[in-house]
Amino acid sequence: MGPFFDGGYLVPNDLSNIVACYSPGVAESAYFESDLLRIFGIPSHLADLSVNGPPHGFPALSFTKKYIGGKDDSEFMTMETWIEQTDRKSTRLNSSH
Repeated sequence: MGPFFDGGYLVPNDLSNIVACYSPGVAESAYFESDLLRIFGIPSHLADLSVNGPPHGFPALSFTKKYIGGKDDSEFMTMETWIEQTDRKSTRLNSSH
């Protein structure tokens, strides 16, 4: 899924219980996340301090302007914090299906 080179991934065809994707460091492309949404109906939470928002036209479930790291501060947040902050959106989305 995604492009043939950087950003492309081989994934199993068993994603039926996946509610959302967490994608740190998206930069200016979301080809993998677009394919994940188109093929499996799985939306993505995106995070990247280096850009101002999701790639143009990509309907992200959420976008956080921070890097993912080992601490919480003005530039970084931990994976645990990111999941806690976005889990409610994923849960609401899942309950509406």
